[in-house]
Amino acid sequence: DCDSIINDNLIELWNIDISDYYIAGVCDTVNDNTKLSVNMNSTSPYVNSGMLLINLKKWREEEIENKFLRFVNSFNGNVFHHDQGTINGVLNNNLLILHPKYNAMTPFFTMKRNDIMKYYGLREYYSSKELNESINNPIFIHFTPAFVSRPWIRGCKHPLMSIYRNYLDMTPWKETKPYKDRRNIVEKIIAFLYNQLPFKVAYGICNRIFMTND
Repeated sequence: DCDSIINDNLIELWNIDISDYYIAGVCDTVNDNTKLSVNMNSTSPYVNSGMLLINLKKWREEEIENKFLRFVNSFNGNVFHHDQGTINGVLNNNLLILHPKYNAMTPFFTMKRNDIMKYYGLREYYSSKELNESINNPIFIHFTPAFVSRPWIRGCKHPLMSIYRNYLDMTPWKETKPYKDRRNIVEKIIAFLYNQLPFKVAYGICNRIFMTND
């Protein structure tokens, strides 16, 4: 994805044997409804498509592109999470889960493991040890928005913002000014609460204020 930075050597990733798999990737923080929306079993792994190791030989031999097209057509072109939903919906039975350091997403840096699981409604996830390893040595940094916004948005609070800025300063766009934060007022309030308060307190307040009634 374009919102990512390679932060270390990829040779270890490149040498992982995926000859028996369609793809290898890092588990995303999605709930059961996301999986069910693309006809997956709720217990199946669901990877984030921001960084994937792809077995192109296997894709070509088994004409995975055509399977993707048929899948998209079966949803009348409206697949939840677009490419990511399609990839998971079609390939979820034959994928390899990677260490989270290969796609270090924003929640790893801003939330503890138990908080991630509670907020996103996860049954299981990476261990605290694995998440800490990805924080201390992220091979691939993925600037997902979470509560801190993107590095090119004014007021971004991502803890690795400086790495993004360092690389930006090496490009012809180094003078580019941060864009205006276009999140709506509810999103900004929720982000403020989670950034300023302990998770348990913010979670309780947000559930009470923003919970919708059927």
